[in-house]
Amino acid sequence: MTVRLISDWKRSHRLWSMRLLALFGAIAALEEIQPQLAAALPPHWYAWAMLIIGVARLVKQEARDA
Repeated sequence: MTVRLISDWKRSHRLWSMRLLALFGAIAALEEIQPQLAAALPPHWYAWAMLIIGVARLVKQEARDA
């Protein structure tokens, strides 16, 4: 099995699924540092975050120039 990158991988930071992944990753990292954030988030927010990222990945995304 070989891993193949998307054709325009250098611009992947412009895709909504990648932006959401970065956002939820930052929240998860901050949750470890800030106990108040962990208390404010629902117990199973990770599952919802993964569902949102999965749906965003299925939607046709175009990496446009700003």
